[in-house]
Amino acid sequence: MAQTSSTCLVTDMLPNGNLIIEGTRDVTTHEENLELKIVGVIRPEDVDANNNILSDRIANAEIGIKGRGALTRIQKPGLLTQILQTIF
Repeated sequence: MAQTSSTCLVTDMLPNGNLIIEGTRDVTTHEENLELKIVGVIRPEDVDANNNILSDRIANAEIGIKGRGALTRIQKPGLLTQILQTIF
């Protein structure tokens, strides 16, 4: 199992004191550049003494990965496939 960490910034504070965080991290693997993006809500009391929080403590987490490289180009559907997917 692969693990990584990401630095996030607090982008807003909710009326109940919870914090909205957002962060990105670039990872390179197998000649592929990946951008990991995370957005979510945390409780200040879940942040540890080292200013870290586990991902399972992030509410409403939105985690996205965008790839750029050889694998992404291979996995992208061709023009005809894209047209057929739009029609059907």
